[in-house]
Amino acid sequence: MAEEARMRAEEERWQKAEAEERLRAEESLRQEQEAQLRAQQEALRLAEENRLRAEEESRRRAEEQARLQAEQEARLRAAEESRRQVEEQARLQAEQEARLRAEEEFRRQAEEQARLQAEQEAQQRAEEESRRHAEEEARLKAERKIAEEAGLRAEQQDQAPWFDIRVDHRKGEKTFHADEPIAMSAAAGETVASGQVQEPVEGIADAQVEKTPARIANDSSIPPDVFKRLNSSESRERAAALAELAPMGGNDVFSYVSRAFDDDSADVRNAAAHALYEMQQDRAASFTRALREGSPERRRRIGAALAASGLANNAISNLTGESREKTYDAFSLLFLMAKAGEVQPLMQAIEEHANIEVRLAVVKLLALSGQVEIVPAFRRLAVRGSLPSEVRSAVMEAIYQISSQSRESAHSAA
Repeated sequence: MAEEARMRAEEERWQKAEAEERLRAEESLRQEQEAQLRAQQEALRLAEENRLRAEEESRRRAEEQARLQAEQEARLRAAEESRRQVEEQARLQAEQEARLRAEEEFRRQAEEQARLQAEQEAQQRAEEESRRHAEEEARLKAERKIAEEAGLRAEQQDQAPWFDIRVDHRKGEKTFHADEPIAMSAAAGETVASGQVQEPVEGIADAQVEKTPARIANDSSIPPDVFKRLNSSESRERAAALAELAPMGGNDVFSYVSRAFDDDSADVRNAAAHALYEMQQDRAASFTRALREGSPERRRRIGAALAASGLANNAISNLTGESREKTYDAFSLLFLMAKAGEVQPLMQAIEEHANIEVRLAVVKLLALSGQVEIVPAFRRLAVRGSLPSEVRSAVMEAIYQISSQSRESAHSAA
């Protein structure tokens, strides 16, 4: 029994030792596994840190490259903008110089034209005075001859009644009063009866026609149907007839178109402005002649028709165009309109036009016209805060220029 007990005790010790050994082996294995796991985790952590560092370095390099590229592009843009500004400044300076040359050329031509016109007007006045003296001498000679043939005394010559030629505006024909006595034609030395039309002396008739919008017989090359509509009572037909006259040209057409500015209808006067504009290639020449030969009232109506017909607005739009010819025509036409006393469209353009260059060109044009009457309107414009600074400066310069010219003219006259 004791041996069995010992053997069992020995067995139990062996089993216990074996269990402990097994536990130690398992513990060692577990620790080894934990160490391997920790090593793997540490390796993973280090790999992740290396990956993150690599990504951060790559991102930093990419950002640095992007920054350098952005700086390079900014420098290129700045250089391009600087070059563009230099080119733009050079272009504007060239345009300014070209505009100044054009304005100087226009001023020189306007002065030359004004000088030639003054010389021509002086020559015409001298010729007119000489012609008037000749006609007066012829008239007196004819009166003396008629008085001698009729046996009248010389002192009765001055008492002989003359026909009073009057114009019927409603019918457009020359008429005489039935109770007027017989009178002598001083120019031809012929007797005419009451109620008959005697052709007046050439030149005198023209002066009489210019005073009124009278219709005369169609002794020109104007087609009869067009002439009939020129004498129509309907303003629309008269205006349409004027539009057909323009391409024909010639002195007869010019005479009828000029006379149309005396018409009571604004539509007819506007049509006359368009006809005069289309009559020849030199637009301003037709208006210059019409203004020179017209009465003060007709000049005013021509200026008003230029404004009302739309020609003035078209000319204002052409002041800064690419065509030098159109620009010169526009300057000339608006200059003549201003000289005729019609400046409202020009003042409105200075106040409201969208193009600054057009505003400055109109200010320069009015300054060149030299009309002192414009100064008060310029002064009212100068104090308005809505005007751009460059336009206000141009207006102030124009006021000084016109005022200086006026003082110089007054000093020269004194």
